[in-house]
Amino acid sequence: MSILRRHLSTGFTVLPTATLEDSRLSFRARGVLAFLISKPDEWRVRAESIASAGKEGKEAIKTALRELKDSATTGW
Repeated sequence: MSILRRHLSTGFTVLPTATLEDSRLSFRARGVLAFLISKPDEWRVRAESIASAGKEGKEAIKTALRELKDSATTGW
């Protein structure tokens, strides 16, 4: 399977590849992190808001947020 890439100038989020390849994080947590990075600085992080934007339940999102918080406090 080929990966198609486009060169975009608007409507995208840039983040380090290492973030998406960090094996210390679950794929769920990586996806939530990418979603959060795409939001404006003043956006409030609420598990309910994130869950309503996708297919994960509120508890699954809370687990991912805890994972991200724990990673950040342990030198991530």
